[in-house]
Amino acid sequence: MRKLHFNYKDVFTACRLGFSAKKMWMMFLGFLFGFILFIVFGYLAHLAGGVPFAQIWEEYRLCPSLPFGLPFYSYLLWAIGALLFLISLGAAGTAISKVTYEQLRGEEFYEIRESFRYAKKNFRSWFFSPLLIILFILVIIVCGLILGLLTKIPYVGELILSVFSLPAFAASLFIVYLGIVFLFTLIIGPAIVGVTKNDIFDTLFEVFSSLNEQPWRLVLYTILLGILKWVGMIVLGFFTVLSTRVGITILNLLVRGKLESILSSASYFVRLAPPDFAPIWIKGFHQGLLNLLGIGYLSNEGLFFNPPNVTMGIASVIFAIAFYLLFLFVLSYGGAIWFSGTTLIYLVLVKKKDDRNLLEVKEEEEEIKPEGVKEETRPEEVKPETKAESETAGN
Repeated sequence: MRKLHFNYKDVFTACRLGFSAKKMWMMFLGFLFGFILFIVFGYLAHLAGGVPFAQIWEEYRLCPSLPFGLPFYSYLLWAIGALLFLISLGAAGTAISKVTYEQLRGEEFYEIRESFRYAKKNFRSWFFSPLLIILFILVIIVCGLILGLLTKIPYVGELILSVFSLPAFAASLFIVYLGIVFLFTLIIGPAIVGVTKNDIFDTLFEVFSSLNEQPWRLVLYTILLGILKWVGMIVLGFFTVLSTRVGITILNLLVRGKLESILSSASYFVRLAPPDFAPIWIKGFHQGLLNLLGIGYLSNEGLFFNPPNVTMGIASVIFAIAFYLLFLFVLSYGGAIWFSGTTLIYLVLVKKKDDRNLLEVKEEEEEIKPEGVKEETRPEEVKPETKAESETAGN
């Protein structure tokens, strides 16, 4: 079992814990399946709204944004894709939290299959916890709408509004509070489930308890973890780009013109640009980050796919796929840092608020038996009678 400091120092170990082939592979799978589902439903959303496929590809490539100005069912399809993406990330995050927890307890060889099985088994806890918060918020909003309807009653409506003004203010304040709880349920919910195997209500109780009793630690540690996640991704992205440039430089010594043509055609399939509705400062930050990594040209429009022959066209497609996989590789490190860090944060918060070290809690071993298989009842062994017993029985 590893010893923790149970303070901010433990958050810094998230970068080291996240830099694990096992955790990065788990996060890679979460991003891969999530993005595939999001792309499919994102394209369906725009196609259902009458947008041609060529226009969708030209504007968004593999990241279709929110379909503004389209029918409601387009929004619904896009929302389903976004929800499936979050579910994929939540499953991977819960599995990573479980692996991190077992690693901190000294179990270095906890299997990936077991961790995903654990996430599937506890699906309801990490998925329905934030949805229950949304349900509470909707109930309060409906009560507010009912109050608004009552105020339309002549003469009496004004009195009702004045009487319920303070309760309405309290309800509005509670909605803001629940919104904050919802945010932190998304942040540390997978870690809570990965560590404790809590059900829905116990998970929400832990979120409320952490937020109420350790608010500043929760907020500051989360901000610190977010900074570490971005620093880790930028550093890994820089070395990833640097390594690809080294390889391209070596290959250019022999096949310079051919390789440049392949890379130019491959760039057509990759466009890393924020959506049009993004604020200017986000677009500027995004472009500056790409320039820092040396791939700023990938955010530009006007790239064309014009390979000299069929084989070079196929090679360009393969290079484009490889680029997306490298992009997911960098993202997977950030995700591994994040979920490893939220696990550490939760362990620290429990130690501070409850004075409990969850690493010392002995987990009950559950024997998983195949369904439909009954336990075999063994007949009791008949002990041979001794000579004295046989004589007694004879008498």
